[in-house]
Amino acid sequence: MNDTPDPVPDAPAGCESCGHLPVGSIELVSLLLILVFALSAVLVTSVWALNNQAAEISSLQAQAQTAQTE
Repeated sequence: MNDTPDPVPDAPAGCESCGHLPVGSIELVSLLLILVFALSAVLVTSVWALNNQAAEISSLQAQAQTAQTE
């Protein structure tokens, strides 16, 4: 009988299934970064618009309150 274990194959230096990706890894990371920045801009713009509307509503409520007291 042969009691020596089989030699361990060398680990591949690169990605074995990189050919299965529709785009290269750099392009994929770039696309994801652009998507994150775009969604962050949408979120910041939405919050800014909501804050402006809240300030305008407060101003109108204050004007209505002063008009009612007169």
